[in-house]
Amino acid sequence: MPVSAHADSFFADLSAGTAFEDLLDPAAFRPAPPEWSVFLTDVADSTSAIRAGRYREVNFLGAACIAAVLNACGRPNLPYAFGGDGAVLLVPPALHSTARDALISVVALARTTSGFKLRAGAVPVAECAGGGRDLGVARLQLAPGVDLALFSGGGLLEADRLIKADPARCFPEPDHPPPPNLEGLSCRWEPLASLRGTMLSLLVLPRTRPGEHLCRTLYRSLREASGAHGPVSLGNLRLRLGSHGAGVERRALLRGFHGWRGLARAATATAQLTATWLALRLNRQIGPFDPRRYLDETVQQTDSVKFDGMLRMVVDTNPDEEQQILDLLAASHQRGEIYYGTHRSSSALITCWVPAVFEGRHLHFIDGADGGYALAARNLKEQMRGAPDLRSPQPGPGDPQDQPHAPADASYSADPRGLLP
Repeated sequence: MPVSAHADSFFADLSAGTAFEDLLDPAAFRPAPPEWSVFLTDVADSTSAIRAGRYREVNFLGAACIAAVLNACGRPNLPYAFGGDGAVLLVPPALHSTARDALISVVALARTTSGFKLRAGAVPVAECAGGGRDLGVARLQLAPGVDLALFSGGGLLEADRLIKADPARCFPEPDHPPPPNLEGLSCRWEPLASLRGTMLSLLVLPRTRPGEHLCRTLYRSLREASGAHGPVSLGNLRLRLGSHGAGVERRALLRGFHGWRGLARAATATAQLTATWLALRLNRQIGPFDPRRYLDETVQQTDSVKFDGMLRMVVDTNPDEEQQILDLLAASHQRGEIYYGTHRSSSALITCWVPAVFEGRHLHFIDGADGGYALAARNLKEQMRGAPDLRSPQPGPGDPQDQPHAPADASYSADPRGLLP
């Protein structure tokens, strides 16, 4: 039976904002409860999966971590963020073991259905927020009952460092864990084709803390440069029977179910997909499902812009807008304000968390196709390793030209696995 989390209502009790940029303010964040834990997951060697054209499967596993934990815990209002090839969740003590078991099941799912190694571990907030590395949480309300968590400070970076330094913090995989409960997780939409030329995935890591004000200023400039064109629109939402995404979903849902039970689950999934496709094709309500309302909600209820210590965005751009965005980022980097990474693609991926579609409660995780956030993160990390500290005096004649400079904020010099795919 799922565990009740009514007593642990930290996230639900936060004041919700409805404008993303208004939450990019240190005053909008509240300290995470020290007795809670940070749960982190990521797919190891996702770059190889990208080369093999399997990034959609990687995205599905990242979203599956969120769905499995929320379902196992009775779908409480927990703070979480999707990172492309992984996820982060904050979990209260009463739900720690339940969330751990759910993630262990997803670890097994990744191995048996995709051959991927999914790493999962946990760190108490009291440990990862120590030493001045705060961990703040804010709540963005996209619609009634549809919330996104924003995270501030360096606590997620520290949590990742602690997990990497101590493998015992990672969850072991038993021989035969039960399949995860992925009810409500869907991967049926076709990739979202760019309507303007390029889907640009970008990551912006401020080099000083707090970085919320800097990211708010950059966000406004980036939105203006991109024309505020998000990756999801009525013009590129396409559902196709027999799509690759639907196949990924079906394999995950059928794991651990054999014989008649497996056939029944497969038949149910096929019937749901067919009914949805037919309603969308006819643009007509079938039963309680109203396709026009669902499409409008889908465009609005996405995580294409988010903040988890860094600014993450996927935008649909034309060549002029893309160049303006790159110029803005390069100028901010030259001033020593940020590190950044970008990735270009012709489309974006959409993975859906639909716990109550008829009530309008559904959220859609967005990432750039062909690597998206994962490759943008690789570019960012290369920039962190190779760029001099541009706020320090540059070498003059006779000075050594090849000596590395320390980052402007040493706390950001660690591999940012907790924030980056």
